[in-house]
Amino acid sequence: MIDPLEKRRTGRIASAVALGVVFPLLVLAMLWPDVGLITVLLVATAGALLAFLADSKLHTLSPREEMIGREGVVAYLFRRDANGVYLGNVQIGTESWTARTTPSNAPRLTAGRKVRVTGIDGLVLEVEPLDKRE
Repeated sequence: MIDPLEKRRTGRIASAVALGVVFPLLVLAMLWPDVGLITVLLVATAGALLAFLADSKLHTLSPREEMIGREGVVAYLFRRDANGVYLGNVQIGTESWTARTTPSNAPRLTAGRKVRVTGIDGLVLEVEPLDKRE
């Protein structure tokens, strides 16, 4: 999630840097109009490009957020391990993941059954059946 205070702080820093660069360039433009104008245009273009790139990176999802809600298929039957946790293997896209589920969902998660990711703990996905049929 994007912290609004962090975004505001980043904007202030960018404004201060822009003012620190643009003001001397404006003075340069008054002293040598040709060189100053070209420099101001180049710096303004570079600044706009950097601002666009910085803003686009603020809205990217983490791999964790991207996994939640994705759908996959059970590759191997879910079985209870020594700790009582139901673990199995699911295929999401081209990747195979270790997954766990609740004891009530485990009997329904047979090979080929579609699942949805509801959470992630480290490298283990938490899944539930996509459809609620028995």
